[in-house]
Amino acid sequence: MENEFVEDEYIKEEVIVNIVWVNIFGIIILAIAIAVFGIPFFMIWHEQYSISIGINTAMSLQERIKNLAIAFSILIPGITAHELIHGIVYAIFAKNKWKSVKFGIMPAKKLFTPYCCCKERLKINHYRIAAIMPLIILGIIPATISIVLGNYFLLLWGIIFTVGGCGDILIFIKTLKEKKGSWILDHPTEAGYYVYKKIH
Repeated sequence: MENEFVEDEYIKEEVIVNIVWVNIFGIIILAIAIAVFGIPFFMIWHEQYSISIGINTAMSLQERIKNLAIAFSILIPGITAHELIHGIVYAIFAKNKWKSVKFGIMPAKKLFTPYCCCKERLKINHYRIAAIMPLIILGIIPATISIVLGNYFLLLWGIIFTVGGCGDILIFIKTLKEKKGSWILDHPTEAGYYVYKKIH
């Protein structure tokens, strides 16, 4: 049956995303996010925030440090939410639900990158949904809403977590090269996956 996985009918290949390239790609995504979300935001709300920008240039060092601390403080719940969204989608599609979901942090040589791994093979479309969902929920949606509401915090949040999804974007792009009907298994130690391709 199409929905069943029979291992003898598939060949297994490893697909790895280079972590250094992920960080370089993140700079590209940052530029794109600023262009797509930041420029429209300030074109619409420039009068409201031109005053704020003038005030910010006169901030004391103490105020700047405080704002920087606030910016970093949103990263912790945001990163947690990012990986949790991966996990929720994995759990929805995995046969063993949360038993197949693993959270962790890569070692120093992998830049301490947090991850959520599914220990179970998933249909390729299910894996794609799990890969891209944090980007949509934490990045694209808040940034889009910020343009409508003129909310600067939502704009920053959306841009930060759009950039935070750069690795997921690269993985999603790689899966687009895989054939329909393939199965995907998260790589347990690298940023990437194993693809199971149907033998014809």
